Amino acid sequence: MSEEFQDRKACRTWLQQLLAIGGDADDITQGVLDGLVDSCEEETAPPSSSGFAVRIRRWVIRDEDLKLFAAIKDAIGPLAAAGFVLDSLPLAGIIAIVFALVQLLRNAYRTGAVVSVPQMQILTVLEHTKRPQTVDEILAQLPQCKDTPWDHEGVLKELQALKEVFTKNGKVAFVDVKSDGRWFLSGV
Repeated sequence: MSEEFQDRKACRTWLQQLLAIGGDADDITQGVLDGLVDSCEEETAPPSSSGFAVRIRRWVIRDEDLKLFAAIKDAIGPLAAAGFVLDSLPLAGIIAIVFALVQLLRNAYRTGAVVSVPQMQILTVLEHTKRPQTVDEILAQLPQCKDTPWDHEGVLKELQALKEVFTKNGKVAFVDVKSDGRWFLSGV
């Protein structure tokens, strides 16, 4: 099943209520919400027989995406609270990172891959930096919180798990490592 909306505002309001994001949420949380809404937009092709091409926009939220959206919200929340680099980004930058993360994870989930919240946090760091990073560089950007007490070995363990994620069609690599020990997003 899915919910379909003809305007962005209605989609945003519905998703905001569903994810329990208050109207007084901070800018980073609002940016996360906007990124999620943007990822729901689908374009329909204009009729080709008409001399006037009209682009029709709609926003679709599928049931399987809701768990993904909630997990992304849960993964990015601690990053924001820990002062992750997101707080120095303009709203458009936050939206772009969330949008890219949704696309990456949506594709993964549709193939049967399972990615944990801690792994999403690592992917967010790598997506944000856009450059290979050592385990210690990644660790320095991750939040230290009760739910996920990060250390060098823990980050390395999650990176190694992201290097071989099982799907319905075999294994896929979300990350890879260079010979100098720096990790990067791998073609997903």
